[in-house]
Amino acid sequence: MLVLLLNPNALYLASTAMTEAVFAAGLCALLYFTVRFPRTQNAFDAAGAGLSAVALTWTRYDGWILLPFCALYFILQDKSRWKAAVTFSLIAATGPALWIFYNWWLTGNPLDFYNGPSSAKAIQGNAPYPGLHDWDLSQLYYRTCVQLVLGKPLFWVAVIGAAVAASRRKFWPVVLLALPPIFYILSLHSAGTPIFVPELWPHSWYNTRYGLAALPLAAFCVAAITRSRWSPALVLIAIYPWVRYPSQQNWITWKESEQNSISRRAWTREAAAYLRPRLQPGEHIAAELDDTIGIFRYSGIALKQVFHPADGLQWEAAVERPDIYLDTTWVVCQRRASSRLSSAMPSARLYALVHTVAVPQAPPLDIFHRRNLQPFKP
Repeated sequence: MLVLLLNPNALYLASTAMTEAVFAAGLCALLYFTVRFPRTQNAFDAAGAGLSAVALTWTRYDGWILLPFCALYFILQDKSRWKAAVTFSLIAATGPALWIFYNWWLTGNPLDFYNGPSSAKAIQGNAPYPGLHDWDLSQLYYRTCVQLVLGKPLFWVAVIGAAVAASRRKFWPVVLLALPPIFYILSLHSAGTPIFVPELWPHSWYNTRYGLAALPLAAFCVAAITRSRWSPALVLIAIYPWVRYPSQQNWITWKESEQNSISRRAWTREAAAYLRPRLQPGEHIAAELDDTIGIFRYSGIALKQVFHPADGLQWEAAVERPDIYLDTTWVVCQRRASSRLSSAMPSARLYALVHTVAVPQAPPLDIFHRRNLQPFKP
């Protein structure tokens, strides 16, 4: 538990609106119920594992890969050979099923999460990256990321602990906790999901948080080689890098957030400062709610005042024929090739470009105001 709780990369992401901490909690719950079951043969443990799996599959896609392995585990451990596996599978399958239904209900495409405009595949496009269709580079980049997230001392202690657990025939916990890291190696290789770390080309930061998928595995492997008198020493080894260099500059997940948000923070502040004194009560804003969502948070603008893609057919009509169907007072969009709203604005004859935010290393952000309305301060 201390290995989990004293990792600053995990603590940082737990303090933000990210899902790694929630996923780790669900994974630990799934491990708990599965290791109880062979002893109890209790359907409630199978149901508890199923509910844990639902939480995992609703939280991150990493959880989806666990389901067939857990179902097989219950088949092998259940003396009746099927009841627990069926109980687990019926409950656990509701997670992916409801997510697919939600995507269909929201967008009309049940696989929108996989191939829609906001999917990892769409974000990456056809751009190559290290590890794509290369197993050696995939495991190298992920292993390096894990070492940076966990710290090298914990990484190597965990490797030793995995061998000790195997020698004690504690295979299932190691297999279960190793599946999320394996998922990311597969994603690096085949799913258009790159990881960039400063130690390897292109020497930048991107998706470093994926390394935290290995933290529950590392914590278990440390525990596998401890007796009570050795536990404090191993915990000290695990946290040594963070005690020796107590700076958030050494927390790679924090560093990625800092480096990759410099331009975004700049244009967010400027756009929020422009809108805050000018938006009148009852006025609405059209925006795509991508990175621009921070503007409304800093402006104190409620999202119910924002017209966005989740408004369905109304949104589709507005971006296809803005000259007819777009009627918000304001429009906020970035000049990106993927921005349908930005591409539609040249046809929106009733709107005037009133402000542009331009910062280095970011596409310009445009703010439009509808003509022939109550004057505002330019």
